[in-house]
Amino acid sequence: MKKLILIILLSIPLLTFAEYSGVHVEFEIQLLNGNKVHGYKYLAHGINTDELKVIIEQNPSFFLKNQHVFEEGEYGYYSKRLEYSFQDSRVFRLIEPKEIILSEIKVFVVKEMITASYDIQIVGDYTWEDRFWLDSKPLIKYSVDDEMCTYKFFIHKKGNIPNGVIEKLNSIIQSIDNKIQVQQAEYEEDTNIDHVDNIKSLIEERKRLLESLFKEYKNLKKVIISMCSC
Repeated sequence: MKKLILIILLSIPLLTFAEYSGVHVEFEIQLLNGNKVHGYKYLAHGINTDELKVIIEQNPSFFLKNQHVFEEGEYGYYSKRLEYSFQDSRVFRLIEPKEIILSEIKVFVVKEMITASYDIQIVGDYTWEDRFWLDSKPLIKYSVDDEMCTYKFFIHKKGNIPNGVIEKLNSIIQSIDNKIQVQQAEYEEDTNIDHVDNIKSLIEERKRLLESLFKEYKNLKKVIISMCSC
C-alpha cells in the first residue's frame, strides 16, 4: 500500500505543471509489421521532463487514448502539425487524426516534447497546404473579446490580391473599432444594456463585411488565435 501511494505521489508532478500548461509530443512508432508511423499529440497538464518521456515510451496507451469525438477510434494520433508564430513564441494546430491499434505497436519513441499552454490555441479549419501562407507576415490584425476569451485575428494572403482590397479591409476594421470604442466609453459612464447589445451588433457587422470579402477573394486567409481562461 505504501509503495502504491509513493508511485501516485511521484506521478502527480508529471501531470500538473503550471495552470493551462501541457506538452506537444512528436514521436515515432515502429509497428510489428516493420512499418513506421510519425505522429504528434498534445498532453494537457504534462510537464516536459525526462521522466514523462520514459512514462510515455513505456506505456503509450494512456498517451494515445483519444479524448475528443472527432478523433478516430479509441486510440490515435495526428499525422501533421501546423505551427504559427505568435507573441515571440509558437502556437500549434494538430491536423489529420489517425487511428492506431495498440496491439500493433512494437516500439514507441518520443522524438521531441515542447511545452505549450492549452488556453492559447489556433481555432478554425486548416489543411496541410496552409503551412505556406501561415509562415508569412500578416497584413492586418484585430481582436474580439467576450466573457471568457479573447480572439486575435490575423489576415494573410496566399497569392495576389487586387489593389484596394487591403485598404478596404483596413477601412472596415478601423471604422468598426472606432464605433466600438465610442460604445465602450459610453458604457463606462452609463451601464445601460443597450451599449452591450450595440457592441455585439457592431462585431457581427464587421464579421459579415469581412466574410463577404473572403468569399470574393479566395487568396485572403485568416488565422484565429483564442486565449481563454476558465
